Amino acid sequence: MSAPRPFTCLIAAIGGEGGGLLAQWVANAAEEAGHLVQHTSVPGVAQRTGATIYYIESLARDAVPDGVAPIFSLMPGPGDVDVVLASELIEAGRMAQRGFVAPDRTTLIAATGRVFTIGEKMAMADGRLDDAAVRKAIAELTKQSLLVDVRAVAEKARAQPNAVLLGLLAASGSTPYGEAAFRAAIEREGVAVARNLAGFEAGLVAYAGSPAEEKAPAAAEAALDQSVLRLPAPVRDIASIGVTRLIDYQNPRYAQRYLDRLDKVIALDDAAHGHALFRETARHLALWMAYEDLMRVAQLKLKPERWARLREEAGAGPNDVLTVHEFFKPGLQEWAALLPSFLGRFVLLIAAKTGWKMQVEIHLNSTGIMGTLTLRTLAALRRLRPISLRYKQEQAGIESWLAAIVSAAPRDYALAQEIAATAQVNKGYGETHERGTGNLTRLLEAVPHLPSDAAAATLRELRTAALADPDRDMDAVIAERVAVAAE
Repeated sequence: MSAPRPFTCLIAAIGGEGGGLLAQWVANAAEEAGHLVQHTSVPGVAQRTGATIYYIESLARDAVPDGVAPIFSLMPGPGDVDVVLASELIEAGRMAQRGFVAPDRTTLIAATGRVFTIGEKMAMADGRLDDAAVRKAIAELTKQSLLVDVRAVAEKARAQPNAVLLGLLAASGSTPYGEAAFRAAIEREGVAVARNLAGFEAGLVAYAGSPAEEKAPAAAEAALDQSVLRLPAPVRDIASIGVTRLIDYQNPRYAQRYLDRLDKVIALDDAAHGHALFRETARHLALWMAYEDLMRVAQLKLKPERWARLREEAGAGPNDVLTVHEFFKPGLQEWAALLPSFLGRFVLLIAAKTGWKMQVEIHLNSTGIMGTLTLRTLAALRRLRPISLRYKQEQAGIESWLAAIVSAAPRDYALAQEIAATAQVNKGYGETHERGTGNLTRLLEAVPHLPSDAAAATLRELRTAALADPDRDMDAVIAERVAVAAE
């Protein structure tokens, strides 16, 4: 006997991204469309070790003979999935790697955003997985695929990414449910209905490729957009990401300073090399200019998406009360860094002469009134960041680094790229940051003394050594490598 085949949908979502709610919406839509439905989930080991997998099967009631109860599967077999939804690019690749997709059957819809894996974060250098390879595999292994910057669409709609994914699913026509069933599913669940419907509609628009209506940007941000558009096409994407990051970090004027700095590099860049120097410089410059201090930490802790993630991680329902405690342990260096530069230097000088050390433990209930006010006050202090000691120090370091890149580029493009990459050494906070800054300074000071015929390769070796062990005596390592390279 041949039995009707159910519709199957697999959802891969990292903790805090609303995957459970997305799965419930799809199940609700199935019921609204007159289907019998079953949905299950298998949680990941940890928030980024593996995503939670939600699986839905449904079958139209009129396809089932009277008195017969269909038997649904708890998990799909290889290649036995009609639609895969993924809230993150690597998770989409992971679903393809596990064999859930098939080139003659599966539609894959995924967000292009990345949440770095534990392995990627642990790498001292650039440990990121190859996004291009994942995209290529998805295109080859699926019947059709749609990769969308879901987070950007959600931010414009002031909605959550899971609602946008639901809109993309509805617009794809790959389900046996209509758009009305999906809208009814959101209303039936009763969670932030107006906002989630807005996200759903934004997903429909994003699938169609039509520009969603949005408010005109402020004049300063519009000018930044025009500045980015004047850049060569191959480098606009990374410059745009840097601008967005720095507007959020400080303000549009600070983002314009980022572009002004990059102008010095683009003038010396070589299109024959794929603008590799510009891209390397732009990436590290954006990260460096958005260095983490107490103001930035407070700002990130207040992000709405963080609260959604924390509620998801805690398994809190819409009527549950969630209490979050924050722990800070800034030392004297961090406190002095917040002071005006002249005062901060004076405090550090006194500390060096007297041996004075200070480390204050701060415990905040960020879900309480006083805790929230404290975080908001700290975050608001970013307006005073330009007069702080840390700001002056970081900007001076950036200028020295850029000057070394600009100086090297006309005579040795490969060396200029390696100088740009040395910014990787400058990371962390507290003592780790202090060591990283010292090692970066040593590497830049060593550049004029590198043998001209092997300068790029030697600097790469020195950078690798500094990343492998930040506590090493880099003066000795530099002296040894330069001597060997000169032989």
